[in-house]
Amino acid sequence: MSELDFVLLAQECGYVALNEPLVHSVLVATPLLSSIDDIELKQTWLPKIASGEAKVVVGVEENGLVEDAHIADLLLLQHGDEIHAVEKGQVILRANESIDPCRQLFAVEWTPSSDTCVASGENARALITATINRGALACAAQALGLTQRMLDMTVQYTSDRHQFGKPIGSFQAVKHNMANLGSGFTYFYEARMGI
Repeated sequence: MSELDFVLLAQECGYVALNEPLVHSVLVATPLLSSIDDIELKQTWLPKIASGEAKVVVGVEENGLVEDAHIADLLLLQHGDEIHAVEKGQVILRANESIDPCRQLFAVEWTPSSDTCVASGENARALITATINRGALACAAQALGLTQRMLDMTVQYTSDRHQFGKPIGSFQAVKHNMANLGSGFTYFYEARMGI
């Protein structure tokens, strides 16, 4: 699947608040691994990832922390203008608290070497840029799905909840707040999509 195909699945993952690294693995890490020129690395890891035997995550210097590093068998880590493929036994992880208790964030300590370097120079910089863009797309798609779910739940609640014998959604003060929320969401969505 391309990014355009998978973005709808990412949105649905957000809608159900899926607490699995599916989006980051499929939309970010696997395309990066597939784009690296190291044939042996790809032949070793891509079948394991596809079968569910292994998990891969990406760490870029721009973020500082790596999500789900504790369950990763392979970490693709940026070091300057290089990308390194590091197995879980070669890293030391330090957990960092997140505002979102579903997100497990880790600082990763490791030693870059020529043995772990799988891309460098202009090629690595292009791969890192593409990875960051796919990560932003993945996060936006998940956030859009999650926002849609919150909006749906709110509409349902204002229909189900009754006060003075009527659904609270029928009251003018609630209608105005819902309209403001809906128009703000629509404005944000249209602005981000360039509509």
